[in-house]
Amino acid sequence: MTQEITISRIIDASRERVFDAWTNPTALAQWWGPQGFTTTTQSADMRPGGVWQFVMHSPDGVDYPNRITFEEIARPERITYLHGEDEGKPRDFHTTVTFDDLGGRTRLTMHMVFATEALYQEALGFGAVEGGHSTLDSLTEFVAEGRPLVITRLLDAPVDRVWRALTEPEQVKRWWGPEHFTSPAAEIDLRVGGKYLFAMRDPEGKDYWTTGTYREIVPRKRLVYTDSFADAEGNVISPVDYGMSEDFPLAATVVIELEEQDGRTRLTTTHSGMPRDEMFEYARSGWSTSLDKLAATLTN
Repeated sequence: MTQEITISRIIDASRERVFDAWTNPTALAQWWGPQGFTTTTQSADMRPGGVWQFVMHSPDGVDYPNRITFEEIARPERITYLHGEDEGKPRDFHTTVTFDDLGGRTRLTMHMVFATEALYQEALGFGAVEGGHSTLDSLTEFVAEGRPLVITRLLDAPVDRVWRALTEPEQVKRWWGPEHFTSPAAEIDLRVGGKYLFAMRDPEGKDYWTTGTYREIVPRKRLVYTDSFADAEGNVISPVDYGMSEDFPLAATVVIELEEQDGRTRLTTTHSGMPRDEMFEYARSGWSTSLDKLAATLTN
């Protein structure tokens, strides 16, 4: 009986670009996993014999530890590795990834081989085929120009409560900002054309202000607004003043969507207009940890 899974995709990007997305640790963490998942790298040694240790975070808040040991990295044709939960665990499976040049496009093929029929069936039961296709969806979006930052969370609170946490200043101050940041100030004029002004304070006491204009408001369903760095008076300032790169946009667009699911709320944030450089990963981390804080406030 077969103990193998093969997934293939033609991607509208050069194989060098696609290969680099597999071997750059910062890039890899931005797209790895089915859509809606996020990934935190614990350590990365991207060479034959090296190990990528990481945790995948599901939209439901479940953490999945993973370990990949690279056997071959032949740029830009092929990568082979052993994938499992921890060193030496029997659930490890062998994967070969090939990158075929199609004249500016790339045929990517993932071939996974499982040690036993039982492990193969277990992987199918966990949705390995569907998850693999979804992961390649994420990769395809990542290598495309203009890819937005999308993060999803399933929050253990009803939609009404989540909406208030997003739109009431005193509640925003409880969760706004990355891990270890606080929010000393929040002002909201919740109407189309109205503005907001939020502050987040780092552990050293430095304040970072953001402002924007609400473009669309559908109560308890959808919030669309612009996002810019600002001074304490709400005047838009250059991102460079806060240490960002010169290509960081003066204004981006944020869309927050809420969906009720059996008394809980699926929240999806889409942050468009971000440069695809190191700052993209910083923004992902900032949003992810901010939403972790939001989830915590909703359960208190």
